[in-house]
This record gives sequence, C-alpha cells and structure tokens, in this order.
Amino acid sequence: MPTTLLTALGVLLLINPFSAGSVSLQLSFASMAGLCLLMPRISDWIWARLPERKSLPHPIGNVLSYFVTTLSATLSSMVFTLPLSAIHFGTLQLAAPITNLLVMWLLPFVFLACFASVLLGFIWLPMGTILAAITAWPIRFVLLCAKTMAGIPGLLYSTQNPLVVAWLIFLYVILFSTWVVSPRGGYRPVLPICCCVATLCLVTGMTRFRADEFACATAIDVGQGQCLLFRDRDASVMVDCGGNHTVTNAGDLAAQTLLAEGRNALDALILTHPHQDHVNGAERLLLQIRVGTLILPAAADAESDPIRSIIETAESRGTEVVRLQTDTDLTLDPLRISLFVGLGAGYEDGCLMLRLSDGDFDTLVTGDVTIEVEQMLAASYDLTGTELFIAGHHGSKHASGDALLDELGATGVIISCGYNSYGHPTPETMARLSEHGIKIYRTDTLGSVTIRME
Repeated sequence: MPTTLLTALGVLLLINPFSAGSVSLQLSFASMAGLCLLMPRISDWIWARLPERKSLPHPIGNVLSYFVTTLSATLSSMVFTLPLSAIHFGTLQLAAPITNLLVMWLLPFVFLACFASVLLGFIWLPMGTILAAITAWPIRFVLLCAKTMAGIPGLLYSTQNPLVVAWLIFLYVILFSTWVVSPRGGYRPVLPICCCVATLCLVTGMTRFRADEFACATAIDVGQGQCLLFRDRDASVMVDCGGNHTVTNAGDLAAQTLLAEGRNALDALILTHPHQDHVNGAERLLLQIRVGTLILPAAADAESDPIRSIIETAESRGTEVVRLQTDTDLTLDPLRISLFVGLGAGYEDGCLMLRLSDGDFDTLVTGDVTIEVEQMLAASYDLTGTELFIAGHHGSKHASGDALLDELGATGVIISCGYNSYGHPTPETMARLSEHGIKIYRTDTLGSVTIRME
C-alpha cells in the first residue's frame, strides 16, 4: 500500500509539481496514508475488545461491523489530516467520528446515484431528473448532519488560541511517545487518550476564564469591510460581518475569533445595512456559531440577496430575526445598546446606527451614513462622553464629520478598512481625526484591534 500510494503521488507531481501546494491534494494524500498505514491496526484493536462477529445475530453483527469500520477509518484518516486542517483552516473539528457514523452508510448510494443521474440524463432527461430529485434527499440529510454536528459546543476549536495549538502538539507527543515505549503489539491507548481529553477540558476552561477577565471591543481584520465584536462576561454582540480582499471569508474569521475565546454563541448579530462589505460573512457565521437574535433595519430589502439568504439561514438555525422600524434600546446585561434606525432610513439602504455602553464606556457605530446624517444624529441625541468611535464608511471623506466628532469627544477611533480603490481612509478624514486629538487604530496596518472597555 505505501508503494502504491507514493507512486500515485509521484505521478501527480510529475504532471504538475505545483500541485504539492494544493490543500486538497495534501488532505487526500494524508487521509489515504492514514487509511493504509493505521486503519488495519485500529480496527484489529477495536475488534479484540468486542465479541466475535460470528457469535452475534446477523443484523447486530452487520451494525457492529459498520461501526468498527467507520470509526477506525475516521480515526486513522484524522491522524494526518488534523494538523493540516489546523494549518490551512485555523480550526480543529473533532466531530468527524460521530458525523461519519451518521452518514457514511449513505455515501456509496449517493455517489452511485449521482453518476446514474448524469448517465440517464444523457439517455432520457426526464428519467435523469427524477433520479436526481430522489438523490437530493439523502444529500440533504448528509448536509443536515454536518451542520448540526458543527454547531455542537466543544467540538470546534480555533488555532488563534495558543492553548489549542499547545494541546494539539501535546496530543501527538503523548500518543507517539507512549506508542514508541510500548512493547510490540501491546500498545494501550486508553490512558493517553484520557490524558488528552482531560487536558482539552482544562484548555477549554482556562480559555473561557481568560476571556471573561476583561470587557473588550474588537474590530476583526476582514479587509475592506467591517466586523465588530463586543463582549463582557457571558454577553456578546457582533455588529456587521463582512469584508473583501481577504483569503478567508469574514464569517470564518469571526467564528475563529469567538472560538479562540471559548465562545460558541452570540447574543445578537446586528447588521447595519445590506452592503456586501458589511454582511457577506454573516451566513457563514450563522452556520458555525449559535446566534440568539439577528437585528437588521426594516428598510433593507428582505426579498433579494444577500439579506434573503441570511434571513433564511438564521431562521433555519433557530435564530430570532428582528427587522427594526423604530429606534430601540436593547439590554444584554451588562451591555446596553441604543439602536438608531429612523435617521438613516433614507440613506445607504436604511443604515442603522448604534451606541453600545458597558458601564461608563461608550462606543458609537455609524455604519456608512454621510456627514449630513451624522449631524442629525448629534442634534437628536446626547452622545457626549463617548470613548470609542468606529469611523464611518471605513474612513471615507464623506463621513466622520467635525460636528459629530465635536459632540463625541472620543479618545480613540478604529478605522476598519483594507485594500481598496476608494482611498480609504482618506487624507481629509485622517486630518479631521488628528485635529480632534483622537488616537487612531487602523485594521489595515495593525490587523485586528482589541480595546479594553474600561
């Protein structure tokens, strides 16, 4: 098997040497290497601790055989693919053994039925269409299982957390070292596996304890876009989730940030307006993180994408969807949020603005509204004493005007921006902020910016 596997790899690299950098090739080769080298040993070890199949009734023996085969195949392939997933995707997904047990029995039928649908479609299109419609149902079941398992707490970890990286290294060190010192054929993995599970629980607890230590506001580096995360103790709110010109989707970046802090849920996701650079990661985020409430302005067109897809995904995940028509106050103890939706109803597809308070620390988010709307906001509400300002429209010259800056008296401003052709942040905006003596933090130069709300 090793000779065959390496020969296949050699042929692929001869055809295209650059395919060595392909994530799909690396994962495929690593998975097959695990199946060839480790699956027989893992399967034999499990069978040695179970009743002989011949002594069991036929249906029970088949079910047990399926269980052993699927589990040993999954574990053996994960041995080499888990580190690659951590490197390329920044996450550790530990739900694979359970997910595979749920869906593996369906996959042969699905693959064969898909091929048969195509072949029948060439012969007689209606027959191929009928078979494809039937095949769609098991595919939906597979996707449902994958989405459900991905949302279970404690099965997905982010490598942005250094403790998770340390645990992954510990996992391989302890498993390999105990295997080396074990007598031939006498490896007993139960104790090292228990040690790994115990340390993972310890990492989870330490991560959450550390995350609860400070109240923070974070502007996640999503390129040219905006994704803001506010949290204090058990309360967490995200404002917008979108960005452009990044390798990783904004929703994945947001999910990894939350998971790195031991959080797998949000109390609320607030979308200021339906522009792609503010919402194109929301759907991916909803698939990975449990969100209590999705809040968006009623003026946003719910019948067209991307808002339609976001709302459908939110409802399918059990998230309450609120379309604001009037100014509203929201309390998520200890966070307090004032949502201003009326003033921006005629601008930027109904852009809402908000002021988030934690104790005496206040943050103002104005989305992409213009200086004229900012002036109306400053005239209509008392915004004095706002410590942190999120620069409007990514530092556009048409936002962050003098009237609003005079009213706020902010000590710090975050400009969420990345590569763009608009010149954001513009010299005019930078000059206005400097004239007001505000400390400037930019995600395009600093990466993700975290401010302690003290």
